[in-house]
Amino acid sequence: MYEVKFKSEAEKAKIHMVVENALTCVEAVRMIVDNIQDADVLSVYLSNFKEIVRNQTTADIDHKWYDVTAASVCIDEISGKEKKLKYHILIDAPDFDTAVTRTKETLSQGYDMVTFSIKETDITDVI
Repeated sequence: MYEVKFKSEAEKAKIHMVVENALTCVEAVRMIVDNIQDADVLSVYLSNFKEIVRNQTTADIDHKWYDVTAASVCIDEISGKEKKLKYHILIDAPDFDTAVTRTKETLSQGYDMVTFSIKETDITDVI
């Protein structure tokens, strides 16, 4: 999964998107250029997100993307100290309260993690 930032002449703005199914950065750029004809790519980088949670009912409604950092605590066998392993989830929600609810729902499905932080991103879409 890659994150791509680019400028669009049509929208006169910088746009930040996540390309979900790209195996290489070249493939991610190709997918952006194929979908947005006037894209001037500024940067491409490997995303920290391990999972994307989409809300199918708000696909056509104005929505936002939230970066949820969840953490699981484990004990280092050698030192005996606690370590927090962070896991980033990208959540689609219309507002912050819904993002919190969807985070709780997602983490209750077998994850042994606690929510570390939730913050709104500047990501405009996921392709």
